[in-house]
Amino acid sequence: MISVKEAHKIGKEKCFDLLGYENVVLMKDTACAAYSPEFKDGIIQYFIGITDEPLPTDGKIHTEHTPYKYRAIVNVHEEDGSVDVIECIAPS
Repeated sequence: MISVKEAHKIGKEKCFDLLGYENVVLMKDTACAAYSPEFKDGIIQYFIGITDEPLPTDGKIHTEHTPYKYRAIVNVHEEDGSVDVIECIAPS
C-alpha cells in the first residue's frame, strides 16, 4: 500500500513523462495540475494540462471543453503504485 503523498508524486511524474518534462516547463505559465485529495476505490487520479495558446481571459469558468491543448490523465493504484494512463495528448 502506498500513501496519498506517494500516489500524488507518482501521478505527477507519470504526467510529466507523458507530456515531456521540457514541454511542461516551457508552457508552465499556462499549466494546470489537479488531483484527487484521497483514494477513492483504491485509486487517485492525477491531471496535468498545458497549452501553447492563450487561455481565456473573460473571467468565466469554461466547462464545455478544456482550454488545455495538451493533457495527461492517469490513475494511480493504492495497492501497488501502478499507473493506468486514461488520456494523453502530448506535443509532438
